[in-house]
Amino acid sequence: MSIKLKTSMKILKSITYKLKSSLKFGVVGNTMIGIGLRGLGDSIQQNIEKMSEKTRERSYDLKRTCKISCTGFIIGPLNYYWYKYLDFKYQGKKAKIIMKKIILDQIFGATFFTFIFIIIACVLDGQTFKESLNEFKKKFLYIYAIDWLIWPPSQLINFYLIPKDQRVIFVNVILVFWNVFLSYVKHY
Repeated sequence: MSIKLKTSMKILKSITYKLKSSLKFGVVGNTMIGIGLRGLGDSIQQNIEKMSEKTRERSYDLKRTCKISCTGFIIGPLNYYWYKYLDFKYQGKKAKIIMKKIILDQIFGATFFTFIFIIIACVLDGQTFKESLNEFKKKFLYIYAIDWLIWPPSQLINFYLIPKDQRVIFVNVILVFWNVFLSYVKHY
């Protein structure tokens, strides 16, 4: 395991240990955590890329990590209010309610957040809106298919076991791994 990957894992442990204290900051705290975790996901992905034969010589791209992190400035607050809305509209832990939340999150949340991520990441990379939209069209179905494998089980845990005030934090932790995947799809 590379030194950078070990460092990334230490950072992740430190962040998850301190997550609970950030809850008092609401949307701001959750957004800042999301920004950091998005960057961590890209950092992990870049370290994975460096292990491959083709990209071993490539140096770490800090600008790329910063751009991926910046997507959290928009997505973080939207995520926060999306889950607040779902919790307000669909209260309780009955199976029917949880399934409604998961279906709504998959149909509306996943589509919307994937769209926003790709558009923002492309624009930050210097692409036009039209080019960004074309990249979204090209990559969406693949991302959405993988999304169905990751997010419904995660959201089942989220909506059934995680307290309301910690749901965005839980999602952000899953997002570290999700952003490893998104960073891979975005840059290849």
